[in-house]
Amino acid sequence: MSDASHRVTSIEQLEAIYGVPQGASVAKEIDHIAPAYRRLIEAAPFVAIATGDEHGYDCSPKGDAPGFVRILDDRTLAIPDRPGNNRIDGFRKGHVPAAVLERKFGEELKLDAMGRIMEKAVEEVLKDIPEKPIAYSTPALEGEPKFDLESDFSFAVTYDTFPTVPVADYQGIEIELPAVAVAAADEERELAEIRERNAIVVDKDENGRDKLGFQFVDGPVTPKPEKLPAVKPKAKRRASPKPRPNKPKGDGGGDGGGKKGSVPKVPLLKA
Repeated sequence: MSDASHRVTSIEQLEAIYGVPQGASVAKEIDHIAPAYRRLIEAAPFVAIATGDEHGYDCSPKGDAPGFVRILDDRTLAIPDRPGNNRIDGFRKGHVPAAVLERKFGEELKLDAMGRIMEKAVEEVLKDIPEKPIAYSTPALEGEPKFDLESDFSFAVTYDTFPTVPVADYQGIEIELPAVAVAAADEERELAEIRERNAIVVDKDENGRDKLGFQFVDGPVTPKPEKLPAVKPKAKRRASPKPRPNKPKGDGGGDGGGKKGSVPKVPLLKA
C-alpha cells in the first residue's frame, strides 16, 4: 500500500514544500513588454502560444527565422499565421483569456452584451403583458443604463400601444343614413367653378382684344373665311450660256485691237 502522507492534494501543500517565491520570480509577472523581454522576443526563433480557461487549455508552438514575431506596442504582438494542422485550438471559444478580450474589446463587448440582454428581456416581458406594442413603433430606451459586471443591470423602455375603446350597450341605437341627391343646378355650379379655376386672365382693350391680338366674345363663334391677297408670280430667268473668250490674234489680241490676252465683254441675254 502507498503512503498517503506523500500525496499532495492542495496548493497549500505545494507552497509548504517549496516555500514562497521571491525576487525576480515574482517581479517578472507584468502586464506589458519590458525592454528586456523586447530584446528576447526580437531574437527568438520560437514561440509558444498558450490559451485556456476552466474548460481546458491549449499550447500551440510556432517557429520561424529570428524576428518573425513583431512587437506592435508594449501590449500587442503580431505573429504570422503559417500553414499548419488547421485546428485553430487557440482561437476557439473559451481558449482566449478573458483578460485579453476585456482589455482589447471591453467596451464593444459590453455594448453588445447589453443590447442582447435588453432585447431578450423585452421579448420575455411582453409575453405576459396584454397591451402589445404597435408593430411599426420601436420601444424607446429611457435614459442611459449603466452596464456593470459587479452590480445588477436594470433599464426601462416605453412603447406605443393601441388605445382601449370600451364599447357600451349598443342595443336600441338608431342610425340615420343621409339621403344625398345631385341636381342639375349643382352640376352647373360645379362646372362654373371648374371653368373659373382653369380660366386664363389677360388684359383686354376696349375692342375686346388682348395684347396678342386675340378677341374674346361671348357665345358661339362662327369663323369667317378670309380672302387671301393675290400673289403675283415671279418671272423665271433662264441662265445664259457662259461666253467663251476669243483667242488673241497677233500682238493686238482680239477684234477690238485690245491688249494681248484680254477677253472681250459679251452682254448677257435677258429673259
